[in-house]
Amino acid sequence: MKKKKFTIICLCALGAAVLSLNACNCGGDKGGNAEIGDYLKSMKASADRAVSLDAEVKISDGDVTVYSFTRHMEIDVETHTASVADTTVTLSANFEENTVNSTVSVDNVTGETIIGLKLSSELLSSYELAGGDLVCTVARENVSAVLARAVSASSAMTLTIDFEDGNLVKAEYSYVNSASRTVSVSVRYGY
Repeated sequence: MKKKKFTIICLCALGAAVLSLNACNCGGDKGGNAEIGDYLKSMKASADRAVSLDAEVKISDGDVTVYSFTRHMEIDVETHTASVADTTVTLSANFEENTVNSTVSVDNVTGETIIGLKLSSELLSSYELAGGDLVCTVARENVSAVLARAVSASSAMTLTIDFEDGNLVKAEYSYVNSASRTVSVSVRYGY
């Protein structure tokens, strides 16, 4: 059960970071979904080549980080397996840190499973695409749909994606949750 839950969390975190890529070529109402589909194929192809992934999730209350989660994945693109090392740090009401480390092996890691999120041109409030990089805004009411999981967003979500030499290298997003805390996620890919 623990491994299954970990795998789901792993894929959600990866997908959340990568999901933003779907928006890159969404260009307006006419043909937006077709362009997203083409871009999604390119994104999956890039993610299929990734040999490492470093993700960081932070939840902050003002200037204080109350939760952080880091993940490092070493991916074998031939066998579609990955070694995954996680560190979770929570801050108690007494400002004491609790750290939990874990390492597992995950099977069936592909570009498609890394992405694992939903996005369509209808979910975007605005976007700017320049030189393969994307800055995109998702309205508060669409954040859960884009992340493909229930979240309690009280603000719009900003997504940014960076490509270099045709490869996805970084995806980031942030929003404010219903507890007025800032949720920030950053994922970096290595090739």
